[in-house]
Amino acid sequence: MSRRRRGKKNNLPILAFAIVVIAGFALFLLFSSGSIFEDDSICGEAREKDPDNGGYCMTTKNDHDELAIVVGNTQNSPEPNLDFTKGELLDILKGVFYNTERNDSPNIYIISASGTNKRIDYNDKYRVKRNVSASNNELKNLGKEINSAIKSLPTEPGADYIGGILEAGTILKDAENPLIIVVGSGYNDTGALNFAQNNILQNKDIAIDYLKRNNRIRENILDGKSVQWYDIGNVVSPQVDLSDYKTDIREIYDDVISYLGGKIQFDSSKEIKNESVKSQFTVQQVYIDKLKEGDIFNITENIGEFKPESSELKTPLAELKDKLTPFVSKFDLNAGIRLDVTGYTYVGSGNRCPTDGQIALGRANTIKGVLIDMGVPSNKIDTHGGKGAPADGPDYTCSSNLPASEQRTVKIKVLKD
Repeated sequence: MSRRRRGKKNNLPILAFAIVVIAGFALFLLFSSGSIFEDDSICGEAREKDPDNGGYCMTTKNDHDELAIVVGNTQNSPEPNLDFTKGELLDILKGVFYNTERNDSPNIYIISASGTNKRIDYNDKYRVKRNVSASNNELKNLGKEINSAIKSLPTEPGADYIGGILEAGTILKDAENPLIIVVGSGYNDTGALNFAQNNILQNKDIAIDYLKRNNRIRENILDGKSVQWYDIGNVVSPQVDLSDYKTDIREIYDDVISYLGGKIQFDSSKEIKNESVKSQFTVQQVYIDKLKEGDIFNITENIGEFKPESSELKTPLAELKDKLTPFVSKFDLNAGIRLDVTGYTYVGSGNRCPTDGQIALGRANTIKGVLIDMGVPSNKIDTHGGKGAPADGPDYTCSSNLPASEQRTVKIKVLKD
């Protein structure tokens, strides 16, 4: 019996499958490295793809390697309205992004102009990828994240742009070509350059003198750092309009940043918001002209503190009068106005009003006495006591998220006589 001859095996399907797999893997590598379907235009007009570094666009000598953004997210400044997904701001972001080592976060920091200039957290997960298309997508999402973060609500009262700029300078101290972007009015009610308490706008030459008095500040502390300021001088209610002083405040900060060793340029966002972020934290107004209906002065505990459960002042009288002077000095007996003084008390975040308003009324009357002593006629002052904390709508609220120092306050409002 003869052995049956085995038929020749057909290997073509296996070979074809192998070719498809190898070709697919090759295409995957090409896509991953960005070596196909991506020309230099993907990096923009002024950049080219980095031939030695997949996913990167080349940087230029003018690119910044680190960026800090100081945002005026306070009551006296328009809501920040910069767009880091297009135009010049995108190009600035792109420079920082492609100056970052692979797998590292871009060195971008956001600092609030409010209070003690705390950093604003944002999602910094965006990284350079293996091809430029993916990197550009990360860059776009990073821009959107920053657009949102700069509108974050403040966590403290007050405004101190100089403090924010100095904080940025400290963070960027090791950068080779850093940039500080500032967006906001520039009007401070605290810190080294206090426009609300000092007549800096009326006497621009004294700004540097105030800096020299501050132990935290020294000449050339911002050496080698560039500042790009958007919307300086633009304000919103309750701050009275200061449009006539935009040139003055630019000149002041031009001198200040120069004294600190930095270089500054001024820009404006394309669309200025007509309101601030929805903040309950107060910022003292800057008063230049005579008081008029609607003007407000808030005596928080940072201005005038009372003893616990008492209408007796804890803050020295001379100190309180000094802080009230910029406001009271603008009171005109012939302007047809009067002052409404309302005291408030601490209620915490619970839904309760623990007093009948008598302590608050007593504190309002104490402030009335101070105002009379400073020259305001008694018959031009009305006093009230709120049973709770201050609120935007009603006279008071029994539930507030404001800190105790902002709840225990006396509000002075200018009314038509």
